[in-house]
Amino acid sequence: VQVSSNEDCTTTITESIPVVTVPFEPIFNDQIICPGEDVVIYNNMDPNATVTINPVQTNLFIDAAGNYILQDNQVSQVLSINVDNGDCSRLGSITVTVDSNPSFNPIPDLIQCGNSTVLLNPNGISSYFYNWEGPSGVTFDQSVASPSLSVMGTGTFFVTISTSAESECVAFDTVQVTRVEFPIIDIAPDTSLIYCENTERIINATSNGDLIWRDENGQIIGTDDNISVSGLTESVLYTIEATNSSGCSTTEEIEIQFIAEPTIDLLPSNRYEACFGETVDLFIDSEDEISWLDEQGNLLGTGNNLIIEELTEDMMITVVARNDLGCLNDASFLVEVFELPAVSTTPLSIGTCIGSAISFNYETPHEVIWYDSNCDTISYGSTLQLDSLSESSLFKVELISNEGCSNFDTLTIDVFDVVGLSLNGNQDEVIFCRGFVPEISASSDVTTEFSWFVGTELVGTGPVLMDYIPDGDVTFTVVATDDFGCSETKMIRALESFAEGVIDGAEVICLGDQVELSYLPNESTDFDISWSPDNFISQDGLSIIAEPTANTEYTAIYTNADGCMDTTTFLVQVGGFEEQYTISADPPSICFLQPTQLDVDADSDLIFSWSPIIGLDDATRPDPIANPETTSTYTLTITDELGCTTSASITIEVIQPTCDERDVFIPNMFTPNEDDLNDQFKVESNFLESMTLVIYDRWGEQVFSSMEQATGWDGTYEGNQLAPDVYGYHFTGICVNGFTVQRQGNVTLVR
Repeated sequence: VQVSSNEDCTTTITESIPVVTVPFEPIFNDQIICPGEDVVIYNNMDPNATVTINPVQTNLFIDAAGNYILQDNQVSQVLSINVDNGDCSRLGSITVTVDSNPSFNPIPDLIQCGNSTVLLNPNGISSYFYNWEGPSGVTFDQSVASPSLSVMGTGTFFVTISTSAESECVAFDTVQVTRVEFPIIDIAPDTSLIYCENTERIINATSNGDLIWRDENGQIIGTDDNISVSGLTESVLYTIEATNSSGCSTTEEIEIQFIAEPTIDLLPSNRYEACFGETVDLFIDSEDEISWLDEQGNLLGTGNNLIIEELTEDMMITVVARNDLGCLNDASFLVEVFELPAVSTTPLSIGTCIGSAISFNYETPHEVIWYDSNCDTISYGSTLQLDSLSESSLFKVELISNEGCSNFDTLTIDVFDVVGLSLNGNQDEVIFCRGFVPEISASSDVTTEFSWFVGTELVGTGPVLMDYIPDGDVTFTVVATDDFGCSETKMIRALESFAEGVIDGAEVICLGDQVELSYLPNESTDFDISWSPDNFISQDGLSIIAEPTANTEYTAIYTNADGCMDTTTFLVQVGGFEEQYTISADPPSICFLQPTQLDVDADSDLIFSWSPIIGLDDATRPDPIANPETTSTYTLTITDELGCTTSASITIEVIQPTCDERDVFIPNMFTPNEDDLNDQFKVESNFLESMTLVIYDRWGEQVFSSMEQATGWDGTYEGNQLAPDVYGYHFTGICVNGFTVQRQGNVTLVR
């Protein structure tokens, strides 16, 4: 150790510490003995060591082997033992227990499972001394607390137990060991099996014990004679444990090898299409064994390729793949057969005039290609357009569906001479009124039949249009066909005209009021209009002014410049009152604060409103109760269901009272004992408009004051009840007529 002073003077001190490396661990063992036995409490193996025992024992004896022996020991005690070998010291303790006989629980009989070994006395006290005896042929350690052994059948073992080697305190017990064979497990189909992906396998087991199945994580998955294995994605190792009634168990492992299902790659996809009557070539790319089945499960073929000829309907096909381990996979797909485009059920033939343009529309939703008699393409689309033909011709038409299926039809065009056609003297337009048939006629140079069309709809035949009423503007197409089938087509436009409007004006008026009604037409053109009834005051163009005295329905008949007519009606409701109502009051004159009953001789279904509302119990009733404080005039407004009003008034005379000291009562005693009788001291009067009341005790201190007639004194001051006594008061009041009342006096508080 180097030591330095504040002045940087240093010195070095060196000390050597010897370390003993030889282990020194004395052994201290508790002892159990019989009363009066000798007991070895410590064995000193080092003759150079010093042993100190506390408390000091007078019966301690040390023999030549270094055993420290308590002779003829009679008591249980705890001894502290210190051992010092000159270099190191150790302190320990032992407990010497004096027991008349060894103390232990009876040793139970044992079950030995198969060839396994058992411990005869697994909970035996190791400090006791044992002497075991057993059947011949069984080899085991006869002096240990719990011998380990194995029997071939059933064996009985006897043991003598003492607290020390020479102790005469002994106990005896017997243990019977019964050999029970392990349970047997038979597994079917095998302890090593193959599991095909997306399948289910049943594993069966028979045993003379109770079964427990566990998965690879040790979780219990079953306790029956079989388990179902499904949904595996990898190989697993299951175990099955059988336990008999004696508790003996046998465990077997079951190895389940996961085999992925065969892969089915359908080409080009899992959907196949074909036209009616076509041949389908199906192919699957796989190294597994392939089978093709129809919807009923009939075998169609084997191998990677399947050809189906002349399909006429949809067909559901299932392909099954089997690998070399027997695992299966299947996939189903639909071979969809598309119908050929439908052609006309009757031969197609039209006629045309020489030099006329030809247009023929083949009614079909499919793609159309037109060919001439030489099979050359002449047009695309459902409509065939030709400028003219000089002779009858045959054309071929091909129909192609969205699925690419084709079908063919033919069209014959016959060529004839032409005829003339005129409509309404060659007019292009005609006007008609809404709801009527347009006036249109057709004529031709030769004998023809006339057909009238709106779009493609046939709406009439013959030279005059009959029985067809258009909805709005419309274009008519007229086809004239002669005896040879030669036809000519012209069009005429029919323009709809209509008169339509509404009447505008007040729907509700009151008696004596005028109303202006105006017809509002749909267009501003020349017109003619008439009104009914004709008892209106004046008319100005489309408007009239009327003063009806009862509900009246007015009708306007309007005719536009094209002669089209509209009839419109309008109801004017008339409200109001033909008589004046009289208001009564019972009584008509009242004293101050006295009520009177108002009433009016009117139907109670009307709406009533009185004003002013001050002094009325309900200003919306026909018969309210009035209680005015001064002479007042009440006006009643009566309103009918149409909002028309009338009014009447009545004046209620209020006779004001005289007010003086006689109209103010102040008591001279009260009893605030909470019996609800005379519990408060307060001023009584019907005519006070304002007041001030102040109360003093006999020493002149104010104990109460109030400016409200309804607020009286309850005999307390600052929340405390005052004692019975005589108290003075000072009162000032102003009556409703302005008279001032002043009074001073005394009041007695009695409890």
